[in-house]
Amino acid sequence: VWVSILCERGGDAVEGHLQGKMQNTAPQVQTDIRTTGMVYCLVKRLFDIIFSIVTGLILLVPMLMIGLLVKLDSKGPALYKQERLGWKGKPFVMYKFRSMRMDAEENGPQWAERDDDRCTKIGRFLRASRLDELPQLLNILKEVIIYIVW
Repeated sequence: VWVSILCERGGDAVEGHLQGKMQNTAPQVQTDIRTTGMVYCLVKRLFDIIFSIVTGLILLVPMLMIGLLVKLDSKGPALYKQERLGWKGKPFVMYKFRSMRMDAEENGPQWAERDDDRCTKIGRFLRASRLDELPQLLNILKEVIIYIVW
């Protein structure tokens, strides 16, 4: 039996899909999955809130230092924000530490390359270490994105 549980906005929508031998008993199992799914979604949301607050507090000083280094390395704001499309095409604002020059997209949007000359000195390090993603903790807290462990 394969079960997939989908959480959207703190458990407002929970969906169970059944395959295999349990298809004949789907109505009863479906109810159990929905209840379990709602509990899972609530626990997952609680984890995301605690994770983003604790991690944000632990990394507050390093994040302030990274922001200062970005400002000292090049002109412009320390944070880069861009509208992206999320779940079901819903737009959200993504935040990152800025790793490229302010005029990086003057010729229109472009995919970043391995040794992209548009990257700032500190930006190369931030991208390689993925530290440019730390401001995404704000979006986890706002429930725009979720934390996923691979």
